[in-house]
Amino acid sequence: MRILSLFEKKLLLHWGMLISLLPLSLFTLTAQGSYDIKMQLQAGDRLYIKKVDKSISKTEVPLLGDQIVTVVATYQLRTSVLAKKGENFLIQCDVTKVDLDVQGSKNASKKAFDAVVELIRPYEIVKKSIQVEVDPYFRLAGTIKEKGTNANTPIAKRIFTMISDILRPTYAGRTVALGEVWSDREESGNLIHSHISEVAGSEAILEGTIAVYENDNNLKNKGAGTFDSRVDLHKGILRSSHSSCQTKGKVRVMLFNLDFSSSRQISTHILFK
Repeated sequence: MRILSLFEKKLLLHWGMLISLLPLSLFTLTAQGSYDIKMQLQAGDRLYIKKVDKSISKTEVPLLGDQIVTVVATYQLRTSVLAKKGENFLIQCDVTKVDLDVQGSKNASKKAFDAVVELIRPYEIVKKSIQVEVDPYFRLAGTIKEKGTNANTPIAKRIFTMISDILRPTYAGRTVALGEVWSDREESGNLIHSHISEVAGSEAILEGTIAVYENDNNLKNKGAGTFDSRVDLHKGILRSSHSSCQTKGKVRVMLFNLDFSSSRQISTHILFK
């Protein structure tokens, strides 16, 4: 039997230690591949949100032909943490500015412009504020109140829907593994399927699909789209997102239900202070 040299003994010892640590290494990688993204904010923190919503809509009007209208709505919002209530947050959301740019094809009539703007109604929420309690996953945990009225008005509901549709898709509401898909229905009714596709340092990249479903008195609209977003893992806050959707449906103009289709792109950027 050959006697091992000192070098060979050290080499075997080294490999033995590596093999013994292998299960621990695998466990650490698995642990690092799971994430529970949630808001890590304090009273006084503020989020400055800029949302640019561009839609190109086509309405098929008898005798007048296709009415094509392009709308670019830019919203500037401020979300402030007023207080912490256990794990929850009392926040105030302010709509500080709304800009609207409407353009149409050569044959687009004023009625087509008016109908599209009426669907969006951008100016009814400008300079309005709401206060609401949410949990760390931006799920409603208290009553929505419009500031100045102390009531849950239609405008308060609309502002919360806008803020929630921006922020809530970031959160699974639980620990998820890298690549694991979760689903959530937005306040607006859209169904979102999300997953964390990549993590680099303190930033996560989320990707997913959107099933669009709108149904109110004047618009019935269905379609699908995709989105991607970047999330700050330390603060648990969205940094930016981009989405694109294609939809078709019916829009009610005067007494007529007209065929309607749209292409929509939304980009959002958030500054944390």
